[in-house]
Amino acid sequence: MKSLHTRAVVYGLVIVLGLLSALPNLLSPTMSGKLPDWYQQNTVSLGLDLQGGSHLLLEADIQELFASEHEAMAGELTNSLREADIRYGRIQMTDRGIELPVRQPERVSEAASLARKLATDTPDGTRRFDVDINGGRLVLTLTESWRAGISRDAVERSLEVVRRRLDETGLVEPSITRQGSDGILVQMPGVADPSEIRELLGTTAKMTFHWAARATAEEDIATIILPGAYEDRDYKLEERVAIAG
Repeated sequence: MKSLHTRAVVYGLVIVLGLLSALPNLLSPTMSGKLPDWYQQNTVSLGLDLQGGSHLLLEADIQELFASEHEAMAGELTNSLREADIRYGRIQMTDRGIELPVRQPERVSEAASLARKLATDTPDGTRRFDVDINGGRLVLTLTESWRAGISRDAVERSLEVVRRRLDETGLVEPSITRQGSDGILVQMPGVADPSEIRELLGTTAKMTFHWAARATAEEDIATIILPGAYEDRDYKLEERVAIAG
């Protein structure tokens, strides 16, 4: 008889503790706000299937990153050719890389050697692009491993940016997961209208740095004019991007 009484007391305490633990989930926000902070945190996050809400599927713009990498390749190559006094024509951008005509046929091989040296100019010696010669033209294409690395790094950085931006909005525990090779799935329980969140997450922050154009700059170097902090001063810069991110 004593054993049954003890078990009843234990079961009763377990039930009471369970009800007290679940209480913050049952109260309204006004009532739960009066509870101690440590007690308010004892809540269960409801997913979209129980609470309802919205989800967004974001996709990283990998092609723009490849285009930026192509511009960086072109800038490094043209600088190297100018230092070696090798004349070249106008660069053509393609989906896979760049093509550059060498105006001195006898120095095409030398130009290719300079390009191959630039290809492995990385901290760990990884080859960034392949170099081929096609009728007096240098053809530079990003390697598959380098393209995969760019994509992977872009998605990982995008995940961190999305988490940081959602934290600033005060959303309660949104779910952020990687979807496929270049997608990010964002689930937001309790959010009925995701338009503001979509606008916030869809904004891309990008900063570019340009070299100041020299007064004796070559005529074939494209330049841009940007206004300074004061209305009475403008800055002439090289259109080519030196650093971007």
